[in-house]
Amino acid sequence: EIFTESSQNSEIWKIFEFKGVIYFQGFNVLFSLSGGQIEEIKLPGQITYCFVVQDQMLAATIDRGIFRLSGNEFVQINRWNILKGNIIHHIEENSGKTFLFTHKSGVYIDEDGILKKWDHPVNNLLMNELIITAKFIDKKKIAIGTASNGLYIINTTDSKYFNINRTSGLQN
Repeated sequence: EIFTESSQNSEIWKIFEFKGVIYFQGFNVLFSLSGGQIEEIKLPGQITYCFVVQDQMLAATIDRGIFRLSGNEFVQINRWNILKGNIIHHIEENSGKTFLFTHKSGVYIDEDGILKKWDHPVNNLLMNELIITAKFIDKKKIAIGTASNGLYIINTTDSKYFNINRTSGLQN
């Protein structure tokens, strides 16, 4: 059986592959499928999502910080403890930097092992938005989707960005 009795009512929010294994992720449960065998992996708490970044699987918890999968256990990434209590909606590496997109506190960057707020003019705007999702379009541009002000397309190499929202024609 795929699900144990204790987790049969879990919702699966994300399915992804990591190192040849298929994972099924809910907010409270993570299953792995490898070689026809399904295993449940204990999460470090309630999570938003798992992210594959730089050949690592990361799990962002709601209130305990961000963890890295090591074997079948999650280990906390202590240098990112400043983000405890923030909901993380995306983590992605680009050009040697790791970008962490928070729900209500803007964007942070880990560069050379140091985590800091992203020094870009649009980040001040994003701190007043509800970030829902983000994705690098290419090495220089990020698309960030928000709950109430549409989509931001941001050039990471200068201060340019544009915002597509209801005022500019984006439909709900």
